[in-house]
Amino acid sequence: NKEKEELIQNFFSGIASPPKNKEILINFGKTLKSQGATSVGAYGYCWGGKVTVLAAGPDTPFTAVSQIHPAMLSADDASALTVPIASYPSGDEAQDDIDAFQKAVEGNSNKGVKEGSVFHHYKEMFHGWAAARADLEKSENREAFDAVYKELAAFFNKHL
Repeated sequence: NKEKEELIQNFFSGIASPPKNKEILINFGKTLKSQGATSVGAYGYCWGGKVTVLAAGPDTPFTAVSQIHPAMLSADDASALTVPIASYPSGDEAQDDIDAFQKAVEGNSNKGVKEGSVFHHYKEMFHGWAAARADLEKSENREAFDAVYKELAAFFNKHL
């Protein structure tokens, strides 16, 4: 309904604004590096995935990033990546957006992005399965939940 749409619009243009939160995340990564961290990774769920991808462009402090059941997938964002990404969309994300994002990563001019990035489309899972909406009582959900965190750990162990 119109009221709900307005609330969502206000949320994403206010406190949850991806560009604003990108700057916060970048500053956090830079702070970690200034305190001696030699490599820093970041991952985000839903709109946090968008923030993480935006923070992984030119002059990023991050070595690798990931997005899990991401919102607002954009091929333009993928083209701007300068570090490898692990992307784990659910079955609720638009297939056209997933395909365009993956194609842009594969066509990225940065060899590290092209060769170091990984994709696993959890087509049978719902948006939020690996975070707040996880339903770990169902075995198929628990298996996907466990699998994505194993994949995430392997990705970051390789790149950090």
